Amino acid sequence: MFYRTSMAIHLSILLTLLLICPAAAEESTIKIGFIDLKRVYEESGKQEEFDERMKELRREKDLILIEMKEKISAMEKMMLELGDEKRIEKERDLRQLQLDIENFRKDAAKDLNRKMIEFEREFAGELKEIVTKIGEEEGYTYILSDLVIMYSDPKYDLTEKVIKAFKEQPGGSSSETE
Repeated sequence: MFYRTSMAIHLSILLTLLLICPAAAEESTIKIGFIDLKRVYEESGKQEEFDERMKELRREKDLILIEMKEKISAMEKMMLELGDEKRIEKERDLRQLQLDIENFRKDAAKDLNRKMIEFEREFAGELKEIVTKIGEEEGYTYILSDLVIMYSDPKYDLTEKVIKAFKEQPGGSSSETE
């Protein structure tokens, strides 16, 4: 989900940092850390929160869809007992209901996709706040995503600190056992 960003963008960011680093090195010591985005997402409770939100939304949509299908089924049964003229009229209603179901499915898929994007943005915003706070408090020049790093010394891995910060947020999953 959060990992859709193209590798070209990540590489260009890394190259930019490499070009900036020599200039920054003249001014002061450079301190670089990194985080494992996938671990942060999974272990911070955000993946579970997202899954739960999406499950609830899908359940709501499914209930509406079931109601619509039940209407169609009832109409089809009723049509068997009608005369030709009334049946033709009900067939039009039936086609309209089937069209409504198709439109509902499309709208539901768009709505689920929109909610997924909203959650990604929310997660990215919270992540940026947490990483910025850690970076400022601990004097990091750069904190990178593991997606742009080919090798790193584990002692510069800030993933655990970021996960802990997520769990300590109001509404976080600090009550979970680790």
